[in-house]
Amino acid sequence: MVVFAGRVEEDAKNDLARARCDLQSAKKIIVHDQYIKETDVSAYFYACDAILIDYPKCFKVSSGGFTRCLAAGRVPIVPRHGINAEVVCEMGVGLVYDTECAKSLSIEMINLSDYVVNKERLYSECRKRCLEVYTYFIAEE
Repeated sequence: MVVFAGRVEEDAKNDLARARCDLQSAKKIIVHDQYIKETDVSAYFYACDAILIDYPKCFKVSSGGFTRCLAAGRVPIVPRHGINAEVVCEMGVGLVYDTECAKSLSIEMINLSDYVVNKERLYSECRKRCLEVYTYFIAEE
């Protein structure tokens, strides 16, 4: 099952619709296109195996969502630009898709089931990498 939760920006709705079409045969799709209250955000992070952290090409810095994803021990799925992609590639802790390419995102999401075969080991590795990410960000400054 794939759940898209949170407010979807207008320019991303077409990409989401295409990704849903590509994924439809492989997974059940649920879209919750609404603002998520801060008090409910953690529940979403801990209820899943992976978090899509999607930003347009102009967004080059990291985000609280990326850090929370790793802190929760979940797999980040990020576009192939900016510091989030650098961290995922350098530390081997997540999946990267071609920026603003719905087809590439669909392929990574279908492949996700192969990536999370051993969830507990994966979650433990992501938590460990979170500590390294904090060290990485501090070293970069």
